[in-house]
Amino acid sequence: HTSFETSLEYPIKESLIFHTGLDYNRKQIFEKESQSFREEKTDRQEQYDTQMLALFVDASYLLTPEIQLETGLRLQKYNTQETLLLEPRIRFQYRLGNRLTFHSIYEQKSQNAFQIQEAISQSLENQNQIWVGANGTNYPILRSEKWALNANYNFESTLVDLEFFTSKNSGLNASLFGFLNTDLETFTDGKFRANGINTLLRQRFTSGTAWISYTYLDAEQSLATNQWFPANFSIRNQVSLGGQ
Repeated sequence: HTSFETSLEYPIKESLIFHTGLDYNRKQIFEKESQSFREEKTDRQEQYDTQMLALFVDASYLLTPEIQLETGLRLQKYNTQETLLLEPRIRFQYRLGNRLTFHSIYEQKSQNAFQIQEAISQSLENQNQIWVGANGTNYPILRSEKWALNANYNFESTLVDLEFFTSKNSGLNASLFGFLNTDLETFTDGKFRANGINTLLRQRFTSGTAWISYTYLDAEQSLATNQWFPANFSIRNQVSLGGQ
């Protein structure tokens, strides 16, 4: 693994700051496997050489003492893809007094190294979590797009946090979804989308802290077609209680 980043911060004025720089990253992933299970045997050796070069520009604006805006743009080039990727990012924050804060975030991201689930045999209990790199064929660049809106109330010993989010991912191989059917290995144009709500209530007491959280998640995925079906890990409703 090799990486370096150089950056320059340039304050235009007290309320406006620019930040620009260059980012380079290289990962070499070597995979060698030889396993036997019952009558099935696998022997394989793979090598992935992933490189990324990016130019980024960010700006932070303090519009008023209560309102802050951050914008960014990243121009990214991968060695396994000819086209340049343009990834915008924006973050907005508004403070209403000392107790209530609103956040809104939009961003696009990409990556060229990730984990997949690989089947050793057709039985569900035999699979590996392995690292692979984008190679321009069966493992394309992963791309994501996310938008979130958050409200946070914090006063003395009470915290209330509410977040709504939506996200989309593209360039997914079937193995990233956890499918063990070898017939799906050629599907590399999978998509994923999710919408959800996160809520948290935390209360501090003299003798400790207690909290309760609730999550609603609606997640779907698609492989090679525009037919969507529930994601493997989609849990519509989840409640958690805790304390210390």
